[in-house]
Amino acid sequence: MDEDIQQPQPAPEKLTLPDVIKAVFTDYVGFAERHLKEPNPPAMLVAVWLIGMDAVAGGIELENVLGQQSAVQDWFHIWIRIMVGGTAAGALRYWLAGSLFHVLVLGAGGKGPARTSRYIFLYAALPVSVVDLSVKVVQMLVYGNGYFAGRTNAALEGVFATLMLGAFAYTLILCYRGMRTLMEADRRRSIAILAAVTAGMIAFMIIATR
Repeated sequence: MDEDIQQPQPAPEKLTLPDVIKAVFTDYVGFAERHLKEPNPPAMLVAVWLIGMDAVAGGIELENVLGQQSAVQDWFHIWIRIMVGGTAAGALRYWLAGSLFHVLVLGAGGKGPARTSRYIFLYAALPVSVVDLSVKVVQMLVYGNGYFAGRTNAALEGVFATLMLGAFAYTLILCYRGMRTLMEADRRRSIAILAAVTAGMIAFMIIATR
């Protein structure tokens, strides 16, 4: 008799972007196990936009580092470019970089759909994107357009660099945890592949800025 009585099902968990960011920073594995195995995880489109804005911001920063004449050196126009270009850049980054991440997952012995790998990459990339965009806001408020003329504070820039390194390291940890937890990748191969990718990125940045 009791088996015939349908128990009320709990309402699906609805997470806002702040909830998602908090979960990524504090309980990524739990968040991944609850939400990244199924289509349309929480705040996905906004997360794609955030990593896209970060990609555009990184491109603008590289233009200024390289001293290109086309480099934008006005915060107002930079933020317009970041916000407008973030959608397309985010979609490309999600599909291309996420698909490349799936190849790395397979190389580490993981198994599962490419969609899950892209989800892992997307949400693992949020710490870097959130920290980088937050740093850009603080730089704008503190330096104004003088930032582009080199009028900066060395100690404060050191703090920013430390925050970015920490965010990047944490993103790598989240990628590793996602590979191991959701895709059952081999531990040693996952570490080796992520280390090789990191070394390649560092080498590229050194070569590009010389």
